[in-house]
Amino acid sequence: MFKKSLTALAVLSTMTGYAVAGQVTLYGVVDEGLNYTKEDVKVNGVRHVDEHTFGLDSGLNAASRIGLTGQEALGNGMTVGFKLENGFKATDTGALGDKNRLFDREASLSVMTPLGRLSAYRMGGVASAAGSYDIVYAIGDAFDGGDNKIFGLAKSARYDNMLTYQTPVMGGLQATVQYSFKKNSTDPNRLDAREGSKNANRYTPTALTGSYGPFNAVLVL
Repeated sequence: MFKKSLTALAVLSTMTGYAVAGQVTLYGVVDEGLNYTKEDVKVNGVRHVDEHTFGLDSGLNAASRIGLTGQEALGNGMTVGFKLENGFKATDTGALGDKNRLFDREASLSVMTPLGRLSAYRMGGVASAAGSYDIVYAIGDAFDGGDNKIFGLAKSARYDNMLTYQTPVMGGLQATVQYSFKKNSTDPNRLDAREGSKNANRYTPTALTGSYGPFNAVLVL
C-alpha cells in the first residue's frame, strides 16, 4: 500500500507540473441587448396575435461563448494544443448552445510540426464561418452578410469525429484537408450509423488558399 501511494503521488506531481508549464488562455464573448418585438398575425383579415414585448436577448451581433485554449512546446519544432469552446445564452437562463453536449462550438486537440498541423475531434468545416479552420468565409466573403449568396457558395457546419490536416505555407499556398467519420454523434435519428460504417454521414472537403500581399484567394472542393 505504501509503494502504491508513492506512485500515485509521483504521477499527480508530474501532471501538476505540466499544467503549470502550459500556456492556457480563457476567453469569451457576452453579447446581450434589449429587443422590442411587435408580432401581428392576421388570417383572412382576422387578427389572432397582436403583441408588443420588450426583453433581453443573446447573440444579437455575435454568438455568446466562453472558451479555453492552451499549448505546450515539446521541442524539435513540435507543439501540442487544445481548444474548448461552448456557446451559451447571455440571459437569465444561461442555457448552453447545444443541450446535448458540452463544448458544442469546438473541442479539438492539435499537433503542430514543421510538416503541418493535425487536429482531431469536433470543429468547424472550412466553410462554416466559425472555429479554428474558418477559411472560406474569412477570405471569400467579401461582402458583409453575404454568406450563402456569393456565386452559390455553400455553407458547412461543425462536425464530430473530424480529422483536419493543414500543410505549412509554401510559396504563398496552403492546403487544408478534412474528414469526418460521422458528422453528428448525438443525432437520435442516426444512432445506427456508427463511425466508419457505410451509413454514416461524412464531410470531406479540400481547400487551397493563396496569399500574395493584398491578394487572397480560396478554392474548395
